[in-house]
This record gives sequence, C-alpha cells and structure tokens, in this order.
Amino acid sequence: MNARNTPGGAPPPGFTEKLRAALEFGDPPEPGTSGPFATLLDRVANSPPHQRRDVLLREAAALGIDLEAVFPSPPLMPPTLADVAHLVGSEKWVWPGWIGEGVLTCLAAREGVGKTRFGLELAARLWRGQDWPDGTANEHPAQSTSLWIPFDNHLSQLTGAAKNFGIPLHAIYLGTEPDNHQEPLSIDSVEGLDLLNTYLANLKPKLAFIDTITYGTSRKTNQADEAAAVFGPLMRIARETGVAIVMISHLSAQGEPLGRRIKGACRTVITLDECDPENEPGRLRVQVTKSGWKKPAPLGATANDLGFTFDGSPPTKPGAGHPLPRSGRPPVKLPECVEWLRSQLAIGPQRLSQLRTDAEKAGFTPPTLYASRAQLEVEEFQKDDGRKWWRLPVEESDDADVRPAFETASPQWR
Repeated sequence: MNARNTPGGAPPPGFTEKLRAALEFGDPPEPGTSGPFATLLDRVANSPPHQRRDVLLREAAALGIDLEAVFPSPPLMPPTLADVAHLVGSEKWVWPGWIGEGVLTCLAAREGVGKTRFGLELAARLWRGQDWPDGTANEHPAQSTSLWIPFDNHLSQLTGAAKNFGIPLHAIYLGTEPDNHQEPLSIDSVEGLDLLNTYLANLKPKLAFIDTITYGTSRKTNQADEAAAVFGPLMRIARETGVAIVMISHLSAQGEPLGRRIKGACRTVITLDECDPENEPGRLRVQVTKSGWKKPAPLGATANDLGFTFDGSPPTKPGAGHPLPRSGRPPVKLPECVEWLRSQLAIGPQRLSQLRTDAEKAGFTPPTLYASRAQLEVEEFQKDDGRKWWRLPVEESDDADVRPAFETASPQWR
C-alpha cells in the first residue's frame, strides 16, 4: 500500500523535513500534522536515538506509509576516485618497476632463450628473500611461494631446474586439475578460471606464472574480441586476489610478444634478448619494453646451471648503434623513435598523416620517423580514399592459430 491509498493521502508539505528532524533530534510533530503521518512522527521522536531508524521502518510499514514517497531515491551517479581510493590504495610491486601486484605482466623471449628458467630465478629469489636482479631490496618475507601453470608440458625439466636453483619443490605450487596433477587448468573455461581464482585466493602466492600463454589458450589473441575473452578474466582475477600474474610468451620476428594485444593487457612487458648468439651465446639483455611507469634500466644476464648472474652492462645487438645502411650519423633520437613507432603500430595500422603529427608532438623529426620506419621494416599501404597508412609487418604465426605447429613438436625447454 502506498501513501496515496492511505486515509492520510500523500505526505503533507514539509513532512520530509519534519521526519528528518524527528530522526536526528527527536523533534515531536508540530500542531496541524494529523493522521498516520503525525503518528509516525510521534513514535519516531519518542524512541531512543539508536532505535529511531528501526522504529521508522517498522511503524511506516504498519501505518501503510510508503517511505519512497517521503524519501525519494536519489538519481544513480557513478563513483569518483575518492569513492574507490580506500579500495585500491597506491601502486604495489612484487619487483619494483618490473612486476606489479594485482596486474598482468608479460615475460617474452624467443624459443630456447630461457623464459622458464628466468621465471624460476624470480621464484627462487622470492623463496630465499634475496634481492632482486637489479639490486632492489626484496621486501617480501622469505619462503614466499609461487604458482606455475605448466602448459608447455615440461614438468620434468621444471622439477630438475628448481632443484638446481635451490628451490624446495614444495615452494612451487601447480595450477593443475585437482584430480590430475599433470593436467593444467583451462583458462578458456569458466570452471578453470574459477579454480585458478580459488587457488590464488587460498594460497596467496607472490607470483603466478602461465607458461606459456601460447599453449594456454586456443583463442587467437591478435583479435580484439578473442583477446578480451582471454585477458579480461585474468586481469579480474589478478586484481581481486592481488597476485602478480606473469604470462610467459614467445616473441615474433619483430621482437613483439605473439598476439600483439597482449601488450595492451599487461602493465609491464619484460623481454629477454640474446643479442649476439655467435659471439656471446647465452648472454641476455633483460629489459622492460612497455610500462605504465618509468622504465627501469636494462640488465645484463648470464645463465648457468644454478641460475642467473646479473650486471648493469647489458649486451646490444651488433651494429645497433648504426642501424641505417647509409653514410653519416644516425639521428640522435632514433632509438627512442623506434620504440615510440613500434608502440604506436602495435595497436594496429595508423594513418601516416596522423603519425607524422603525433611524432612531431613527441619531439621526433620527419627524417627520424622515416629512419625508424626503415629499421622496423614498416609496411606502407593505401586505403580506398588514397590515404597512406603504416603497419608493422605481420607474421603468419601472429595471425594464425600457432598451437598445432607447436604441439606437433617435442617438448623443449623454453
């Protein structure tokens, strides 16, 4: 029953203010207020302060007064940053500048470079309470655990390397099916994602590795809708559990993680690059190639049977300082422009006129922009309107389902 159907009719003028006064200060009804509304005011005002709201709800229902007519619901408004600041807090890190808590990170390298071994190096440092590779203090308690989803089907290699790295086997938990410890959880199914969420919420590891994301999903992550179906749930799970999820990925010929949209889903992208395998086999350049914050300085890394040693003198590719096949000095800002252009085209083809405008705003001259295009082997094409566009060269493996080719090969150390 609403107020219009009660003997007292609709709320009298000023009744909302009078009811607020009764609730807050115990003010009695003024003369002239009659019927069920006066009764409600009187009963609320004469109740103990801590009981007035309960009395209001109970007595309004008993008197047939519709409180929605008295206190209309305010219009629905979106929250502000102030509403969520206490929920999200400030940015938190597992490895400061490299791996953030509660977000996705991509660890990418070419086949055989040592992606899995590098992940185990980080897990070992967590367990031992050892400083991070760049010398940053490890703020986490010793014996912090990690979780591993072994999509690459190399449990024997993983076990052997963990022993060599000095990691107790019980320090690495497996993201596998409860009734089949060799079957990785499916991140393509609701059931598998729910189980992953449960594992992370219960275990609260500092790091969770998906090794590799190439094997972990049958979806084509270079396509927007399928990438969202893969990365969206993982982003939510990382956020809700506070766990850093590290997706291990292969690199394309252009030095990008396979399925370029992975970069947009990750807060940071870490790459391992064997710059000069002929002269320095196993010597790696470790760097953050994409970040929402200031990028830390690259590191040099050398693998051995017991893990990695790190230094502040990362290797570079032969001739990297002179990438242009012409005489004269290369543009001063060429390396920065190459990275800028790669990041612009990684999200998809861009119109050349807009690229030139944006490059100028970023401080790059047209010669530097075109030199960067040559270094990246950027393709130029025209649309029906005659306007020129640029795009990164597309590898067949980046636009096709690469799983069958991988799955026909014998398991390798990646």
